[in-house]
Amino acid sequence: MSEMMNRLMLIKQLKAFGMDNKGAQIYLTLLQKGPTTSLEISRLTSYNRTSVYRYLEELKKLGVVEEIIDEHRTLAKASSAEQLKLLVAQKEAEVDQLKHTLPMLAEELSRLENDAGSPTKVLFYRGKNGIQQLLWNSLKIPKGGEMVGLSYRPWNDIVGREFSDKLRVELRIKEINDREVTNTPGPFDYVHDEMFEDFTWRERYLPSSILEIRHETLIYNDVFALFHYHNGELFGVEIHNAEIAKTQKQLFEILWKKAKVIKPPKT
Repeated sequence: MSEMMNRLMLIKQLKAFGMDNKGAQIYLTLLQKGPTTSLEISRLTSYNRTSVYRYLEELKKLGVVEEIIDEHRTLAKASSAEQLKLLVAQKEAEVDQLKHTLPMLAEELSRLENDAGSPTKVLFYRGKNGIQQLLWNSLKIPKGGEMVGLSYRPWNDIVGREFSDKLRVELRIKEINDREVTNTPGPFDYVHDEMFEDFTWRERYLPSSILEIRHETLIYNDVFALFHYHNGELFGVEIHNAEIAKTQKQLFEILWKKAKVIKPPKT
């Protein structure tokens, strides 16, 4: 791997520690050159001195750069890689704290929601992050509950494999059953990975001659949600209405009875 490619990879990895491109460049420069003046950093990186001063302050706050003051000048020095381990430990502690406070926070926030004025609530989502949130909301299903819907494309293709696997793990932990009707004869191999072998997920094939499925739908609790990719835009709608969800569930059951069972792949 070339030195340039290696440096770009390091910069990408350092972003996870709160640095941006310029901050990471300065940090790597200090690691390579040792204690250096801001003027020399500016010359080596081609960043103006004002930017260098600002980034050095940000890096000092992160704890990855130290300031050395000698008799005639002030130098900046990169802390050892051990400091990055400390940052990881701090982030892990913050995540643990968030996990600890989340149940209580979620309960309190739920109490603040005021849906009494209308039996219907409609939420709109856009982009990959928006659809990830729409899908993640399905974890509001009680443990042992069920989600049904029409499958247009695999989640992996829409919101990415990493997020999809994470969601499937959470659904499995909550023992949520998932039934889908699709126009794809299947099966989808990823759902039958060993890590999901005890995930209750069933799919059935319905020919497009009976119903052409052009978007994804989810039905659970009192929610009917759908999302679709159209003209380069990914968007979704989440409707909270008991009667609408009930009707959509009845329509799904009719299609489910007409659809054919898809057998899992042979191992």
